[in-house]
Amino acid sequence: MTSIINNFDNNHSDENNEAAVLRGVAEAVETPAVAVGAADAELQPPSQQPSEPPPHSAREESFDYVRRMGRGINLGNGLSAPQEGDWQPAVDESYFDDVAAAGFTSVRIPVRWDQHTTAEAPYTVDPEWLARVAQVAQWALSRGLVTILNAHGEHWLIQECSLDMEVYPRPELEARFHAIWRQVAVHFSEHPDDLCFEILNEPYFCMSKPVVDKINRDVLAIIRESNPDRHVLATGGGKKSYESISQLCQSLFESDPKVLGWFHYYNPFPFTKFTPGSGKPNARHTWGGAKDEALVRHHFDEVKAWSDANGVPVLLGEFGANGTCEQASREKYHSFIARAALSRGFAFTVWCDGFGEDAPEKKSVHLRKAGAWDEPIRDALLATFEPEPQGIGAVASGAAGGKSGSGGGRKMGVANEVEVIRGRLVNMKAKSDPLHATLVRWDNGKVGILVGEQGQEQEQEQEQEQEQE
Repeated sequence: MTSIINNFDNNHSDENNEAAVLRGVAEAVETPAVAVGAADAELQPPSQQPSEPPPHSAREESFDYVRRMGRGINLGNGLSAPQEGDWQPAVDESYFDDVAAAGFTSVRIPVRWDQHTTAEAPYTVDPEWLARVAQVAQWALSRGLVTILNAHGEHWLIQECSLDMEVYPRPELEARFHAIWRQVAVHFSEHPDDLCFEILNEPYFCMSKPVVDKINRDVLAIIRESNPDRHVLATGGGKKSYESISQLCQSLFESDPKVLGWFHYYNPFPFTKFTPGSGKPNARHTWGGAKDEALVRHHFDEVKAWSDANGVPVLLGEFGANGTCEQASREKYHSFIARAALSRGFAFTVWCDGFGEDAPEKKSVHLRKAGAWDEPIRDALLATFEPEPQGIGAVASGAAGGKSGSGGGRKMGVANEVEVIRGRLVNMKAKSDPLHATLVRWDNGKVGILVGEQGQEQEQEQEQEQEQE
């Protein structure tokens, strides 16, 4: 059961109160707390604090660009299949009519280049494939959609590496990837600004930070040869999910205000990947409540802190939950993730593989064969939201009031809604088990800690979600 422990007068700064609260929690569980100071209160580890952050004015256009992206959708399993038509019918122009008419303002078009590029130097991309990708992109652009093209499903490149490598082991494959991007960049160099490039989808499963840093630097330089002003999306290596974006090399965006960051989010994995009868540990078909929502807030606040510290706009490039999850929970999950992203200034493109009833274990929003929508999920994504409260005013709903006790670690009476200081969770250890705590503020100005159950579901190893294979 969730409980509240420790309480402090509100007669110091927020940072001092937070430090005092954490010290009190450490004493209550008889274990050292994480080190706390001014930097901790700001949620920015040293690696996330550039010595000279880029002036905000230099990036204002990029933040405006992400605001224009707004709410979007992935055209999954279309151009990212080994051959178009393998996983879904060939992409039809009417799809983009559906997307624009629904109210989405951006579309991410995953593209696989491997099967359309020669294996030997000079690594020529099939001109017919370039023309086909351009045709599909133009259909999106002509509907007023901000359009993202990426390199997706390039397993030939990513899986030659392992996370313990600091240098990519196959220079000839690097050269092939560079050649692909040089041709793609030149081919699309005259397209309008509403076309955006994304360097490489989910490299972090096999590639370390140093390897991804080099790929990002090399490809960005190649793109800039023919597209000096185009917006380019990138993420870092070595860490997955919401942590990937903080691994971006600072030199990438410090000198280029049109670099945007992205991350993917499928937490909690036992819910979003739920398949009946799978036998997977901790599998569950429902989602919601204070604990689930607080975890999302914590993760998204980490991304927001990184974005603010570095002046880099953010896209949540993928998220979603299987059609085999409880429908009410799916709706709640999509709605909450969308609201959490938009409230922090992130754009989003929800993952959609287009299968629908043909494959309910997949993540579908638009049912491509039928040319129809999963309307409750569509509406959950496009609903008008009250902004998610930020900072001191972030509300964690559903905390149950408890009776006051005595002694260290006693429960304190609370209202049904408590304010979460900067919306973050603080992870500590009680003996060998994690103790998950959220800093809270009561209506009377007191500060305390909201502690969740021990054995809270640990984050599951992220898996590649977007591919059928």
